[in-house]
Amino acid sequence: MKYTEQVEELLKNIEVSESDYEKAVSRYESVSKYIVDNYIEYSPEIYLQGSFKLGTSIKPLTEDGAYDIDIVCLFGKYNKQMISQAHLKEIMGKIVKGYADSYGIKEKPHDGKKCWTIQYVDNHNFHLDILPAISNWNSGNVIAYTNKKNRDYNMISDGWSISNPKDYYKWFMDIARFSEYKARFAFNENVDIEKVPDYKIKTPLQRVVQIFKRHAEVTFENNMEYKPSSVVITTLVTKAYELIGYQIKDFEELLSVLSENMIYFLDEKCGRKCVLNPVDKEENLSEKWMINIAYYNQFKQWHMKLKEDFNFKRYYTRVYAYSVINECMNINNQKKYEDDGLALLSHHQRPK
Repeated sequence: MKYTEQVEELLKNIEVSESDYEKAVSRYESVSKYIVDNYIEYSPEIYLQGSFKLGTSIKPLTEDGAYDIDIVCLFGKYNKQMISQAHLKEIMGKIVKGYADSYGIKEKPHDGKKCWTIQYVDNHNFHLDILPAISNWNSGNVIAYTNKKNRDYNMISDGWSISNPKDYYKWFMDIARFSEYKARFAFNENVDIEKVPDYKIKTPLQRVVQIFKRHAEVTFENNMEYKPSSVVITTLVTKAYELIGYQIKDFEELLSVLSENMIYFLDEKCGRKCVLNPVDKEENLSEKWMINIAYYNQFKQWHMKLKEDFNFKRYYTRVYAYSVINECMNINNQKKYEDDGLALLSHHQRPK
């Protein structure tokens, strides 16, 4: 699929640089090696999940923003009858604190609701979110993970939160036809496909997800609590792409069609609209919507704006269309800040 110059410029402003991707991979591999080498008694398995794994990460909205790298640490030694969530989280805490001390990381690891977070303070500005988990017994790739909001958090029980990042990744990549695009890239570049890093490939589906995620980020810049989660956006866009988007060859038309139709792929549970994991309907990816309907209402309002902004038929010229779209993606605003503000100073450096 070919992209117009305007689309190329749009993507350039949100794309993660290759150096940042390589740094993310390096840090993930460093943590993984440390855990496997030093805590073999727990039979650990570590793997990526989330946006970096799916290839849908975007550049932070501001220069002081951070990248989140999501990692699962599966403890093969344990099952639900052997350990509580709180105890597993405690073990994970000792491990990440040991890693931070060993590598001279100044910021103390943070004990979050679900994950332990390692924060790097440097030019790359990464957060490493490590999710402690165990296998969900005879459920294939389904994992059971720690969650402080879970009522059984402090006791041994079957009542764990569940997820399935491995099968979700396969579902997404199959619909994106990622392997086809990677093979085509390797052929065109005359290199072995095994030598092509995944981050060098961007399918149309991945591009749409990136653009919609940035649109949501800008829309909720001053109200981030209600911003639709990355996985909610990714799931709805992917379901719409699978059914009605994969045959569209024009990227602008693809943006219009998916922005308009993604809302029709919502699920329903207990009489409420929601987004369920397409590879495991037991997992509700929009739990907040069930707790407080305001989150769903905010999602609907954002979707109306998204649909309007990417309805190319309503614009009388492409120049005007991209002036509006760039503004809603915060591109014009950032440039205006640089050109009109800092340019007035006799000497300036770009703020960190």
